[in-house]
Amino acid sequence: MFDVLNGAQRVAEQSRHVAIDLSRLEYCAVRIKQEMKKTGPGEKWHSHSLNPMALNEQTAHWIFLCDLLNFSFWTEEKDPFTVNYKGTSYTGYWSLPALLNRAIDEQIPILDPAWILTASDEQLLRVFRSDSRADIPLLSERIRLLRETATVLVYKWKGSFANCIEVAQHSAQKLIELVVADFHSFVDCAFYNGYVVWLLKRAQILVADLWACFNGSSYGRFTDINSVTIFADYRVPQRLQSLGLLEFSEELESDLWEKKLFSPQDDKVVEIRCCTIWAAELLRRQIDGMNAIELDFWLWDTSPHGGEEQLPFHRTRSILY
Repeated sequence: MFDVLNGAQRVAEQSRHVAIDLSRLEYCAVRIKQEMKKTGPGEKWHSHSLNPMALNEQTAHWIFLCDLLNFSFWTEEKDPFTVNYKGTSYTGYWSLPALLNRAIDEQIPILDPAWILTASDEQLLRVFRSDSRADIPLLSERIRLLRETATVLVYKWKGSFANCIEVAQHSAQKLIELVVADFHSFVDCAFYNGYVVWLLKRAQILVADLWACFNGSSYGRFTDINSVTIFADYRVPQRLQSLGLLEFSEELESDLWEKKLFSPQDDKVVEIRCCTIWAAELLRRQIDGMNAIELDFWLWDTSPHGGEEQLPFHRTRSILY
């Protein structure tokens, strides 16, 4: 079992550039509970029109494919990567479900790993085509991962991710272990002060999306769902900072205002991500009846967007998140 939570706590206790303001925990918990009374909880899977409605094996595979490619959507361009789907233009993360659904509507067999193995570059590039001047970030990496993953699915899992879910026997942690072992792009860890820290953003959100989509049953039933932590990305740390729960050093703030491009293994990035996980866990303990997935969905859905006074998110360019 990967112990994401204890690793995050260890980094948080040694962190030099990020601190958790414990005095803000109760205030933030009360504020979130009050706001949730008005807005309701975070992401409701079936309230998003781009998410599939059917509860079947194909949907489980769609979720896997989506989270395989769920990384690095940010751009500095004023005309970002855009997908026009059914009369609506999507950017950022939502461009990904939109392009998958567009491919399915165009009868491109994107959910068939055997087809991916034989597809030409041109066919796969068509799946990722942009309706703006900008390509999706890390386009070549996404195509490489599609082929790499399709190989594993075809030759080990009989072409369906649902078979992997069944082997996990309703254990979130077992599924995470299987995914990390067989699909190497999900390996999300870092070295900090001489030891390994597991973060596993995409592997954990894969479990969370299955759980949310299938309402905790069928392919989404996990007896240990509460072992999943928050997902350390760009927007959730930014949201916790805007709530005053995370505090950054002057040096880190300066880097963020300058929009410095960090390595994913930079100590400052590891501290941001680990302190996010641990701060969210401490916050979750203040809110009765909410697990880390529900808290993450709410924080992500209510995260700030732009504004000259808003501290920019940390920038990395990688396949991890």
